[in-house]
Amino acid sequence: KVLPSVIVLLQCEEEETGRDGAATISNAASNAGVRALVGELGGVPPLIGLLDSPHKSCQTNACRALCQLSLLEENKLLVFHHDGLSPLIQLCSSASQSVALAAMMTLCNISTCSGQQFNFVLESGLPTIKQLCTSDHPLLRQHAAMILCNLTSHDGTQDHVARQFDLLLLVELMNDASVECQAYATMAICNLASKQTHGSAIMMAGGLAGLANMLESTDGVQLQRSALLTLYNISTYESSHTFLAKKNVMH
Repeated sequence: KVLPSVIVLLQCEEEETGRDGAATISNAASNAGVRALVGELGGVPPLIGLLDSPHKSCQTNACRALCQLSLLEENKLLVFHHDGLSPLIQLCSSASQSVALAAMMTLCNISTCSGQQFNFVLESGLPTIKQLCTSDHPLLRQHAAMILCNLTSHDGTQDHVARQFDLLLLVELMNDASVECQAYATMAICNLASKQTHGSAIMMAGGLAGLANMLESTDGVQLQRSALLTLYNISTYESSHTFLAKKNVMH
C-alpha cells in the first residue's frame, strides 16, 4: 500500500512532496519488480507531469525515476503513450546540468524502444541532440552520441539523422576526449554507413582518417571493433575502394 500512496503524492504542487516522492520512486525502482509494479499502478503519468514543475529538484528527480522505470520495455512505451518525450527533450536544454543530464539519461533508455524511434523526429528532438553534441559537459556529449547510436540502428530514422546532422560533427565526436563518446559516435557512423549514400558522405567528411586512427588505438578492443565494422560497411560498395586505397586505410 506504500507505493500507491507515494504515486498519489506525486501530483501535489508542493516542491518537497514532489521532489521526495519522485526520489522515493527512483530509489525503489532500482528493483526490477518495483519497476513493473510502479508502471502497473499508474506511476508514469504523474512523473511525466512533474517534468513541467517550476522546481528543478522535482524535474531532476522525476527524470531519474523515469530513467529507472524505463529500463523496462513496458514502461518505455508508457512514456511515449503519455506524451513524455516532448518535455524530456525540452529539459535537455535546461540551464541546470543535473536536470539536462537526467533527462538525457532517460532519453537514452527510451530511444531503444522498438517502433518508437521515429517519434524523436516528429517531436523535433534531433536539433536538440545535435546541439548537445557540442556541449562543454562530457557526459552530455556522451549521452547525445548514445542516443544517436540507438536511433541510427533503425532504418526509418537513418535518413533523418543524416539529413539533419552535420556528419562532420559526428566525425569530430570520434576524436572526443571521452572514449565512451568515441565509441558511440563510431557506432552511429557505422549504422549510417550501411547505406551507400551516407557512407560516401562520411568519407567526404573525413571519417576515414578517424577510423584509421582507431584501428591503432590503445584505448580498447571495442573501439577497434567499431571502427573495423564501420570500414566493413563502407567497403561493401565498390565506389569506396579507390578512396580507401588513397587514404592508406589498408596499411
